[in-house]
Amino acid sequence: ILHSILYLALVMTKFTCWQSRRRATRTFIVSLAAIFLFCSWSFVNQNFVSRKLLLFNQKVNLVPLVSEQSEIATVNAGEKLDSYKAMASATPNPFATTTEQLENLNNLLETLRQIIPNKFLSTFKNPCWYGIRGPGTNSTLLNCLPYFILLGIPKCGSSKVWEILSTHQDFAFPRGKEVNIGSYKYIFPPIQNITNYLNHFDKAVTKIRDEPSEAITGDGTPTTMFLRPYGIASNKTPIDGLPRLYRELLPNTKFIVVVRDPIDVVRSQFYYQRSKCKVYNSEKDVETEMERLHIVVEDNIRAYNGCISYYGNDTMCLLTQFRQKWLRRRECGIFSMEFSVPFLSLSFWMKYFPPEQFFVFTNKELLESPIPLVHKMFSFLDMSPLTPQKLASLQAMASSRANSVSFLHKDNNEYSYVADKTVRLLKQFFAPFNQKLANLLGKESVFD
Repeated sequence: ILHSILYLALVMTKFTCWQSRRRATRTFIVSLAAIFLFCSWSFVNQNFVSRKLLLFNQKVNLVPLVSEQSEIATVNAGEKLDSYKAMASATPNPFATTTEQLENLNNLLETLRQIIPNKFLSTFKNPCWYGIRGPGTNSTLLNCLPYFILLGIPKCGSSKVWEILSTHQDFAFPRGKEVNIGSYKYIFPPIQNITNYLNHFDKAVTKIRDEPSEAITGDGTPTTMFLRPYGIASNKTPIDGLPRLYRELLPNTKFIVVVRDPIDVVRSQFYYQRSKCKVYNSEKDVETEMERLHIVVEDNIRAYNGCISYYGNDTMCLLTQFRQKWLRRRECGIFSMEFSVPFLSLSFWMKYFPPEQFFVFTNKELLESPIPLVHKMFSFLDMSPLTPQKLASLQAMASSRANSVSFLHKDNNEYSYVADKTVRLLKQFFAPFNQKLANLLGKESVFD
């Protein structure tokens, strides 16, 4: 209203002061300045009020959701019972494969076979072939797909592993570490998608052509383990669609898998996401954030238990798309169970590939004994011994971190910046899944 009054005053002033052009001009400028100051004050005041409300909400949210006497948050069995019973009975099991999903996957495979052959050139160690790269191209090119896939999990050290692999003289660099084939980042049809994927390895092809019996390249996308083919909707393709495709297209692919203590993954994800949201800037806010992390963990575990009470499937409820219906809060600072429980997705990949094609290790092993571990990894990839220069370069970088939230690594204590009550809660929650991972890998334990 004040803005409109000022604008009318401006117009009236312009007409009433027509006798004096100089006076009218001066009044016009002053009126514009008044409007600008008023609008600025409105914006600042609104922003100030909004921030005050945000701070108030944050303080309110710090109230514990459940009694601290209970280590695992539980859900009242009768809460929202009527609405969720119908929803649960109507929701298909995501792990059950339908005929339609298989048909979609086979159609996708036939489309990709227009570009990718059944057999690769025997003169190359890396999977390569000569042929066209896509529709509308007539020239025959040397095309290469990755020799290995880094099935690293986000916030587990995949960037560090990629950095180490890049020190080897036989490694052929693609355009970058992460390609995201099949992910939501690709909105193209499959043919154009695979063409773009092959273009990603153009830089590596030059080295592979010059050193066909030794040079290899790879794909370091950390979310490959969790993706569906080309971002197809969950009801259109099997949940294990990407491992199925890789088995048909690249049956001899080798997989490097780096996993991490799930409590560390939760911690790293949470603080990384909070810093990206610019909610806090340094460790001075950590005490408040530790309490908020505990609330986020409680909320997600409660949602998980609520999901199980209706769906009756513990692995299905690890997926956010089903668990989120029970989440009470939507705020910056995630707790991704899919990333924190590698057993779920890794089991899909190991269902279609033999164990000898996997090299699995922990982030802790990489940090504590990097050189012996790296030699094992190079041997797994059948790579030649490192040259003295490359070995010296590797030793220099082995103990450093590729990516980190700086203040999280100032304290070397286990589970730093996580409240003791949160650690107890997470240990109890993750224990059965950690055991499933150990059983999958044929070990007694993985993170202990």
